[in-house]
Amino acid sequence: MLKWICLLLLVINIGFFGWTLDQRTRETAGARSNALDIDADVPRLTLIDELDQAPVRRLETPATTPTPAAAETAETAETDAAEPELETSLPGISATLPESLIVPMRLAADACFSFGPFAESRRAERLLDWLHERDSRAALRRESVTDDAATRGKQLSWVYLEPRDDAEATLRELRASGVSDVRVIETGDLENAISLGLFSSQASVNRRLRELQDRGYRPVVVPYSEDSAVAWVDARISRSETIDELIRDFPTGLNYLPVQCDKIALPEANP
Repeated sequence: MLKWICLLLLVINIGFFGWTLDQRTRETAGARSNALDIDADVPRLTLIDELDQAPVRRLETPATTPTPAAAETAETAETDAAEPELETSLPGISATLPESLIVPMRLAADACFSFGPFAESRRAERLLDWLHERDSRAALRRESVTDDAATRGKQLSWVYLEPRDDAEATLRELRASGVSDVRVIETGDLENAISLGLFSSQASVNRRLRELQDRGYRPVVVPYSEDSAVAWVDARISRSETIDELIRDFPTGLNYLPVQCDKIALPEANP
């Protein structure tokens, strides 16, 4: 029985092969019959090998190298011919700015700022010394929170890490990870705590908290006492290099307010 089944399958395969071959033959013949007939007057492509006589070789014209001046003239003429003239101005609009709108770049850096508030005078003094070293006129100003117009009506927040035995090691780790404007508190109830700054806005507090939490620390935020004193550094900066360096050296925890120079008291010369 198995023998007959195998024989039947063989016959079926042979029949299917013959039918497939016949279909392909029919398709090929149909495609050839559908080919377009070419009129006799249409030029026919002739290969060189099919010619009775080889064509005469064309003489080559020696190339001449144009002079730089000629090349430039030709290129200019070619460009002028290919491209239309561009419009250099718009109707009713002057091509130049009025002189009153042009501000020299050197004046952009000649501005006054109040940096702070600082809960610790040491940070304010460090910034003051830094500005003096760069010939910027600056002065330290201490005010109580209730008397300070810039912070009046605002809730100041102090961010710090709780006291720890390895405060100095933690301080080094923070600075190595890019956290700046931090210091160890050396006296008082919070001895060996690490101060992370005093902030006058919730947005600044949130940025500082996120910065520390991303590095695995859990800082504490407490309201700053209203009867405490804060320090400000008022400065007039006349060099753009100083501003760039200030942003680079004091990247975080440094708040500032642009102020009018005639509204702050600055010494005629640094001590």
